[in-house]
Amino acid sequence: MFAWTEAAFDAAAIPDEGISSAQQIHSAMLAGTRVATPVGWVAVETLAIGDLVLTFDGGLQPVSAITQHLDTGAQTLDHPQDWPLLVPSGVLGNRVQMLILPRQAVLIESEVAERVMGDPFVLVPALALAGYCGISQRRPGRSMIATTLHFATDQLVFADCGAVLQCPGLNIPKQEVAIGADSYEVLPLDVAQMLVRNMTLEPPVAAAINPHAYRR
Repeated sequence: MFAWTEAAFDAAAIPDEGISSAQQIHSAMLAGTRVATPVGWVAVETLAIGDLVLTFDGGLQPVSAITQHLDTGAQTLDHPQDWPLLVPSGVLGNRVQMLILPRQAVLIESEVAERVMGDPFVLVPALALAGYCGISQRRPGRSMIATTLHFATDQLVFADCGAVLQCPGLNIPKQEVAIGADSYEVLPLDVAQMLVRNMTLEPPVAAAINPHAYRR
């Protein structure tokens, strides 16, 4: 069971070292978000330590730790920059409408990114996508439960049938862990916003990322 707090992430299931509060807040998924597992799409809040999750670079990886956070809504009402973003179906490769937190790092695929940065895949803060293809921030109307999945190293996981979201690692020495990246670089918000502004004539940014076709 988790010990709930209203103001901060609970650390009951987490080692003291290796996870910053910033990582937890930035990489939390709201209750109801489903992630890809060997048994299908599973709500993130129902996962347990040791469960396997399909990742973009590392195949199936076990969850090393979990933190959960309860936001009563009152905490964010006066801070519109912290309101979650509603993502219409298909815009980020998601087959269903989804809600994501503004600081969550999202993997997008873009011809603009390939021309400018030499790689079509880049990680951007979700807030940078506000206004793109109908993505908009929504005033929270009720309490929100957010869950952070932690892996041995940083991982990218498939969410809501196709979107790809970053989850933080525990900084365990590389020789002790399975395949995966040590860390992923997320574009600064201002750079990401500039990139997204130049993507307005492109089709939805992540439609080509298909977890059903991806296997290691």
